[in-house]
Amino acid sequence: MCSTSREAFELAQEFCKAFDLKENIAKAKAERSQRDSKPSTSNSNDDSRQVTQINYGKHEDTVKELEQQEKEETRIRKQLEAANRPPSQGCSHDHQKEWAIYEKTTDEKVAGADRFREEGNDAFRKQNFGLAAVHYRKALLQFDYTIPETPAEEKKVDTVKIACLLNLAACKCQQEDWDEVLTHCRLALEIDPRSVKAYYRSGLAHLARDQFDLARDMLTSAYDIEPKNPQVIETLKSLKKKMANYKSRQREVFTTMVSGADDGKADVTSDGTVGEGTAAQANPSDPAGGPLVNATTSEDTAVQSSSADGKPTAEDGGADGSKPNELRQRGVRHEKAREAESGESDDEVLLARQASMKRASHAILCAAVCLALIALVGAAVLGS
Repeated sequence: MCSTSREAFELAQEFCKAFDLKENIAKAKAERSQRDSKPSTSNSNDDSRQVTQINYGKHEDTVKELEQQEKEETRIRKQLEAANRPPSQGCSHDHQKEWAIYEKTTDEKVAGADRFREEGNDAFRKQNFGLAAVHYRKALLQFDYTIPETPAEEKKVDTVKIACLLNLAACKCQQEDWDEVLTHCRLALEIDPRSVKAYYRSGLAHLARDQFDLARDMLTSAYDIEPKNPQVIETLKSLKKKMANYKSRQREVFTTMVSGADDGKADVTSDGTVGEGTAAQANPSDPAGGPLVNATTSEDTAVQSSSADGKPTAEDGGADGSKPNELRQRGVRHEKAREAESGESDDEVLLARQASMKRASHAILCAAVCLALIALVGAAVLGS
């Protein structure tokens, strides 16, 4: 027993239907020819359609039958063409729905789009923005296969289409899908260049992206068309606040960079060695200042270990007070040595300070250049 594919079976059924239809048409023609050959007995019932021996009512019925037959033949031919049409190369998608939309009249497409728009509005009122976007897309799909033939039809199409585009942009605003918002607003502006809602929602998208210049252009365009629109006025105020906050943050970043560069500089002398104050803190054992400071500190501690009334304590090692006097004398000598050493190194300290000031100026200049580069890059990114 042989088997056939489903497509071959359906094609065979279509041929059978076409054959039956042709037989029915042939039978109808035969019956009509026989009826025309016989004398009419019902002409007396409709005298207004009969003049002498000619019955015009019979001819009108014949014309209606022929028109009905032509419609039926056209329908069958389209079905056969659709069944015999080869699939597109590399695409197995069924385009029957698209064909169904394409074969509708323009008024039917506009009515269908308006129905989907109303369903989307109901979903939007219920804050179901995803479902509302689906309905708006279905409405816009009707116009993908619409070619208006008259200015009146074009006006109807544009009215419903721009409403669907703006409503879809509003849904994407709620979902914060700013790319889609800009796309739909751009399409709406191509239809109506004076659409306030399109300019306003484009401005919202740019403002959310911190693209202040583009947002200001869009909102200013909306304000020029409707100066009393409260939403546009409020958004322009919000834009000014965000721009002011952005500039203040820029100043804070610049101040932080400059102060960080100033605080992080090293106290280096002209010969590449660490300065006096930094050396004493960083390396107490350095011969330049460590032992002298430590010795003085130990001497001062030994002097302070005596009692408040001048009597030596048990740690002094004697009762004659000779050791405290000796410590005081040693402290005086160390102080004089420190003064002499500091007097000899005044030139080095001055050179170190000058070098430090040069490094600070260089750090500030580098920070300013870096900030200028950051500002240029940021402006380029925001402008793109």
